[in-house]
Amino acid sequence: MGLPGVPDVKHAKNNTGNTHGSIIELNGKYYVFYHRHSNRKQSSRQAMAEEIRFENGRFYQAEMTSCGLNGEPLEGKGTYPSYIACNLYGKKGTRFLSMIKHSKKDCPYLTQDGKDRESGPDQYIANMCDGAVAGFKYFDLSETREICVCVKGRATGTLYVCTEEKGEPAAVIAISPSGEEKNFGAALKVSGSRQALFFRFEGKGSFDFVSFTLK
Repeated sequence: MGLPGVPDVKHAKNNTGNTHGSIIELNGKYYVFYHRHSNRKQSSRQAMAEEIRFENGRFYQAEMTSCGLNGEPLEGKGTYPSYIACNLYGKKGTRFLSMIKHSKKDCPYLTQDGKDRESGPDQYIANMCDGAVAGFKYFDLSETREICVCVKGRATGTLYVCTEEKGEPAAVIAISPSGEEKNFGAALKVSGSRQALFFRFEGKGSFDFVSFTLK
């Protein structure tokens, strides 16, 4: 809330609810610890942390990223799990979550196989349906030339990959149905030492977004 282009809860970049934020100062720097929500309810939580700027007697709102306390953009090579998404919303925006699970209709969400927990190799974004957007910030893409996504589900359509939320596609990936995890890839036409990646799906059905690989 309060960021440019975010006038109210419905237009937030993630589902909202309680965040239990806390701030701590370490070696002259300040950090905010909070949580995002998973499993379509407030009581399922994903712990996060960001550095927060304190100048002239005031704190400046920290941007949610996928970097955590890395201190710099993530490397533009390697495989990243989808659950590090810092922006996630559907065609109709986001919701203010309660303690009871909301309907998954038209809404992508973080979840996992098995019991609810903070992390694990089987966490992913579920229900990537028409109009769903998953955003990741930030990567050093100066030497990245290809991108590949690992997905599973009954979906047919196109996954557009952009470096800006509403920008032109830097990669266009065709998605087809698969009952098992399957990789789909394309060339990535972008360069830069600090770039975001937004994945927007347009098509029929839905899929589980497991991970993506930068090459």
